[in-house]
Amino acid sequence: MASSLAGRRILVTRDAEKARSTAAAIQRRGGIAVVFPTIAFAPPADADPLHRALSSLTSYDHVVVSSPTGAGILVAGAGPDGLRPEVLGRTRLAAVGRSTAAVLERAGATGIRIPDREDGDGLLAALLADGAAAGRTLVLRAEVGRDVVIEGLREAGGAVDAVVAYRTVTASPTPPEVAALQAALPIDAALFLSPSAFDGLFRILGDAAAREVLRGALAVAIGPTTAQAMVVRNVAPGLVSPRPDLDTVLDALAALLSFPSVPPERAGAGDGFPQETLAGAVADSGRSSPPERAGAGDGFPQETLAGAEADSGRSRDSGHGGSA
Repeated sequence: MASSLAGRRILVTRDAEKARSTAAAIQRRGGIAVVFPTIAFAPPADADPLHRALSSLTSYDHVVVSSPTGAGILVAGAGPDGLRPEVLGRTRLAAVGRSTAAVLERAGATGIRIPDREDGDGLLAALLADGAAAGRTLVLRAEVGRDVVIEGLREAGGAVDAVVAYRTVTASPTPPEVAALQAALPIDAALFLSPSAFDGLFRILGDAAAREVLRGALAVAIGPTTAQAMVVRNVAPGLVSPRPDLDTVLDALAALLSFPSVPPERAGAGDGFPQETLAGAVADSGRSSPPERAGAGDGFPQETLAGAEADSGRSRDSGHGGSA
């Protein structure tokens, strides 16, 4: 495994549970994880629609999950054997990406539809190709996120029940935890695996303190939606991952930080990096995805994205995530 993160201090902003697996992946590459969760997850304000949907899964032709976090909620609600083919019958499961599908597979699910393009647009195309517009679909979603699958299926004539499975909320670190983050500065890179994780840093610390954390650091986005959240706050993404999974993020980051034309002191200086530098880093990371596809998978709430994961494995979608 590549170890070119050796000695690099990497800020991890995911929720506390997934931050642990992310930190472990960084440490395996020789890096130093600075863990500061900026988001957390909470049940929906009204859980009754979710409970009703989970108790009637077999009434749907397709059940769609847009993140590993949502997949975990589906697993918990379906029960120990509820996702096995003999129980689901004709109902087909669809997941936005491989790490989301992995959560379902560990619960015994098989035949999960995973789109080639692991984002909301790719998932919509896959569902339409499978005839979902002629059937009834349940979409388990985060409270806030893109509605491309829901709207696309409805526009095509499908019947869709969109049910909130969880809410992404800003984390509430203690004063000692904030102090520990500030004591860990400066950092070499900051990982943002969902737009909410990036925004959460600013909500927790305030604008000036958040910018101080990022000063001189490479701001890393899991995909274009997260990168756009950075741009809105006038933070230049130094790297947009070519695929929305943790291994690809870390491989591309390691390649970029070790790229000869990018000295460490320049990393994340705020002016971004030349596209050719990013392309070189992606090529060096051993991935085949072209830079223009960078992070296509974070179209779904990566908070959502959020998650879950088999993060330290070859998970290929977020973490909204996500998602996150």
